[in-house]
Amino acid sequence: MTETQTVQIEQASTSDVAGLIALGSVMHKESPAFRGIDYDQETVAELIHLQLDDPLGIVMIVRDRADGKIVGGFIGGVAPLWQSKRTLGLYDYALFLLPDYRRGRLAVELLNEVFENAKHLGATVIQLGHATGLNPDRGDRLYEYLGLQRVGSVFVKALT
Repeated sequence: MTETQTVQIEQASTSDVAGLIALGSVMHKESPAFRGIDYDQETVAELIHLQLDDPLGIVMIVRDRADGKIVGGFIGGVAPLWQSKRTLGLYDYALFLLPDYRRGRLAVELLNEVFENAKHLGATVIQLGHATGLNPDRGDRLYEYLGLQRVGSVFVKALT
C-alpha cells in the first residue's frame, strides 16, 4: 500500500479539534524549542476554532484510514501581507506529522493540498517556517523541495 492508500488528507472540522489538540501535545513534547512553554489545550482549541471559522483559515488533517486517528495536520490560513492589502499570502501556525508517518512523501502531499487551498482562497505568496527546533535541516529541505526559498531565520531567547 502507498501512503495515500493508508491515509487520507482532508479538511478538518470541529469534530477533529480534540485530535488536533492531542497531535499538538505530541509536537510540543517533542520540540526542543517548546519544552519550556506550557501547553494550554484551551488556547490551542481557541486557535483551531478561529481558523475553522475564518473563511480564509486552512486547517487540514491527515487521517489513518485503518483506525481513523489523526496522524498529522496543518493549521494556518491566508491573509494580506503586512505591506500590501492586495497581496494575500499563506501563513502557518503548525505543521506536524507523527514520527511513524514522516517517511516518504506524506508531508509533500499534505503541503501540496494546503497550497491548492491557499491558491483557491486568493493567495499569491507562500510564507512558511519552522521553529520547533526539531530537525531544522529536514524542514529546510522539505520547503526547498517544494520550491520555497529560504529568506530568513528564527531566533529565540527567554526573557527572565
